[in-house]
Amino acid sequence: YVFENFVRNFYKKEQNKYSVSREDIYWKFNVIIEGDKGYLPKMQTDITLENNSDKIIIDTKYYKEALNINYNREKFKSDNLYQLYSYLGNIKNQKNKKLTGVLIYPEIDKEVNFSGKFGAFEMRVKTVNLNSKWENIHNRLIEIIL
Repeated sequence: YVFENFVRNFYKKEQNKYSVSREDIYWKFNVIIEGDKGYLPKMQTDITLENNSDKIIIDTKYYKEALNINYNREKFKSDNLYQLYSYLGNIKNQKNKKLTGVLIYPEIDKEVNFSGKFGAFEMRVKTVNLNSKWENIHNRLIEIIL
């Protein structure tokens, strides 16, 4: 939770374009055919950034290795992508704001920059080098939300 709290507090103090919060997300089942809706777990964002036109859902992950090795190739951790996709697919977006999901990992050995459109929203995977000077960390975290 240290990395998550650091990133959330950074955005609270170092930018003023977005409001910063955590947000509860509930599954969007139209009809429960059998069983109790109470069985469904609540989801909660690490960080939600929101203004009049945009909503950015940030999920922070702190692992020794940000990427998996599969068949001698680096790959994103699929469960992290599924989690972010679930957030974006189920979050309330009543004003049809531009939805973006971002996974942020601490940088281990190289910078990662990935972004792509997936249906109606954009998904990004980014790293930040915590061993860098404060100015570089600051600039990178601001760059991630632009």
